[in-house]
Amino acid sequence: MNTGLKSSWGGKRKGAGRPRKNLSVFKTMNVMQIAEIYAEKYERTAFEILLEIIYMEQLYGDPISIRDKIAAIKIVLKIIMRCPDESAFVVAPNEPSIWLPERQPDPAKLIDEKKH
Repeated sequence: MNTGLKSSWGGKRKGAGRPRKNLSVFKTMNVMQIAEIYAEKYERTAFEILLEIIYMEQLYGDPISIRDKIAAIKIVLKIIMRCPDESAFVVAPNEPSIWLPERQPDPAKLIDEKKH
C-alpha cells in the first residue's frame, strides 16, 4: 500500500541510516565469509595453502614451479600490503568552492566630484 511520497524519510539527519560501503568492501566481506566456510570444511585456510606453495618444494606429490611460487608471493603481498581506505585520500577543501565578486561601494551614496 503506497501512502504517498516519502521525501522526508532518512538521509536528512547527520549519521542517519546505515554506514555506506563501497562495492569492493561488500564483495570482500562476502568472499571472506565463503573462505571461512571452506577453511572449516577442509581444515586449512587459503593463506596456509599459499604459504605452502611458497615454501615447499612439492605439493600433493607434484613439484611446484618457480612461476607458481612467484604468483603465490604476489598474492600474499597483495593481502599483507593492502592499500589504505579510500576515505583517507579525500581531503576537504580549505577554500570556498564559489567565490563572490568584490564588494563595490553603493552608487547611490557616491558623491559626484564634478559638482563640488
